Amino acid sequence: MTYPCTECILDHMAASGPQERKELKRECRTQAVPYSDELFENAIFTLLQQQKIVLETDNYYDFPEAYYNAQIGA
Repeated sequence: MTYPCTECILDHMAASGPQERKELKRECRTQAVPYSDELFENAIFTLLQQQKIVLETDNYYDFPEAYYNAQIGA
C-alpha cells in the first residue's frame, strides 16, 4: 500500500489547517509510505508548483484562497 507525501500533506492540512514545514514533515515521516526526506521535499515542491498549497509569510503552508472559496461555494 502506498500513501504518497503529497496526499499525506493535503490530507493533514485539510484536517488540521495551515501547518509549519516541520509539522508536515513529521506527519509524512510517520504516515507516508514510502517516505524519505527527498520524497518530502519533492512533494512540497510539486504542491507549490501545482498551486495546491501556498507558503504564507509567517512560514506556514496553507491552501490557496481558491480552495477555501470552493469549500464555501463562493
